[in-house]
Amino acid sequence: MRNDNIRNALTRTHAQKTFDITRRDAIWVTSISPYFENKTNWSSWLRTSLGLRFDGFRFEVSNSNLNQNNGTRYDGLLSPKLAIVMGPWMNTELYLNGGLGFHSNDARGINTRLDPVNGETVHRADPLARTYSAETGIRSTWVDRLQSTLVVWWMDLESELVFVGDAGATVASRPSRRYGLEFANYYHPVHWLTLDADFSFSHSRFRDSVAGEGNHVPNAVETVIATGATFHKVFNGFYGGPRLRYLGPRALNEDNTQRSDSTILLSAMLGYKLNKSLRIQAEVFNILNRKDDAITYFYTSRMPGEVNRGVDDFHFHPVEPVSVRIGFVMNY
Repeated sequence: MRNDNIRNALTRTHAQKTFDITRRDAIWVTSISPYFENKTNWSSWLRTSLGLRFDGFRFEVSNSNLNQNNGTRYDGLLSPKLAIVMGPWMNTELYLNGGLGFHSNDARGINTRLDPVNGETVHRADPLARTYSAETGIRSTWVDRLQSTLVVWWMDLESELVFVGDAGATVASRPSRRYGLEFANYYHPVHWLTLDADFSFSHSRFRDSVAGEGNHVPNAVETVIATGATFHKVFNGFYGGPRLRYLGPRALNEDNTQRSDSTILLSAMLGYKLNKSLRIQAEVFNILNRKDDAITYFYTSRMPGEVNRGVDDFHFHPVEPVSVRIGFVMNY
């Protein structure tokens, strides 16, 4: 079971002072997800896992400035899944996974009947959108102290979510197809040090065509690299290490004429274990003090009264500048 209580607002500001509110919502999303799983070892080199999961959702939105967008909706889906694992041979195994899944849509879009900007009637999104997916890969510890996984995956979605900046909401869009490659590595040169490097490459396109529009999925990530080093229980109780994350450029509109820049973030953490239950740790974010964007959008901005005109431009949220956080962790 899970419950999320969200307070969300899109405000109009000038010089960091709010002068109007486009929409403000109190959102409750509650879900329950029972499942059944059966694992069978058919032989020393073949095993399977068969599962069935139900996901039930309740979406409630209370809108303080537009009562027509208040509401509560319910939905649920059954999702069968199957995994087949062959091996190991030479500390290496092959696997194939497949099944049905879903993604939940924005609770605001599920209950929105009127556009909060122009008051026009809009179509409410379906609460849950079905997905069909499969992956095949290889896992290996053949090289001493190195664990590697190479995966090829595919996913079809009934509908994509597209962000509408001026309305502060996401809307259900066309069906899409995604596929890609992932390569994960963990290396332990000594018992107190772990080196890791993950590489991900993906291709995302809408599955149907619309006249005058392209087939790129806006803001679909294409390249991600995450790597770092972690040392454990060394130097009289110290632990931590640096982390590097790279997000590559991506399409911001359907015809791929506007693309984001890449984002690079370097951070580090240093902690000290005081005793069995108490730790103190410090984290430094954006060590390089880069001026990259945490997220980038491209859409039309309009001033009050501009209905059929405006300016197409980039909209972004910058990454945090260099910052330090110190905290305590207590285990019971």
